[in-house]
Amino acid sequence: MAVSATKTSELQAVNAILSAVGEPPVASLGTLDSTNVEQVLQEAYVSIQESGWSWNTREHDFNSVPSADTYVYVVPASVIKLDQNLTDNRNLTIRDDYLFDLVENSNLFTTSNTKTLWVVELLSWTSLPQSARTAIIRRASRMYLQRYLPDSTLLNTARIDEQLSYTTLLREEHTHGNYSIFQNGITGYPSRNAINKVIG
Repeated sequence: MAVSATKTSELQAVNAILSAVGEPPVASLGTLDSTNVEQVLQEAYVSIQESGWSWNTREHDFNSVPSADTYVYVVPASVIKLDQNLTDNRNLTIRDDYLFDLVENSNLFTTSNTKTLWVVELLSWTSLPQSARTAIIRRASRMYLQRYLPDSTLLNTARIDEQLSYTTLLREEHTHGNYSIFQNGITGYPSRNAINKVIG
């Protein structure tokens, strides 16, 4: 079989996990044999991205929506969290898919000005860099073994593979993240948060 010069697809990711646990590949997603693997892959997909990286942390303009005599700010479903290290107004958070003011204890605002905040966004699989896809696959493989085959001799290998892929992801982040100790914002936060994340 010729080597494919393309990034790893979701189907290839599922089959990579199945291969890691000694199971045969599937021809398509959504099959009975792949359901549990796809669920674990989804968990790892969110777990890796929620740390916040240079490739999924950006500024976002929140526009107000009238609500009686006040205003609300709807948060897109793809936004995982506000980046508090980069956001000037740290009184804001996300609750029930709206911006929420922790001081006023409300999601209702009296002004309608656009709020520009840094957010961590959940990217689609096809938008992820290859190093992130690999890290997700390796984490999902370890999670699957730990959950369904905890006594497997493959678990230690899976843990090592996960750590190696995460190290590669961190190294790439430092190389391409434009980090500087003399600047604030995107130049410092995502990688710090990722480094502090413990691989369990």
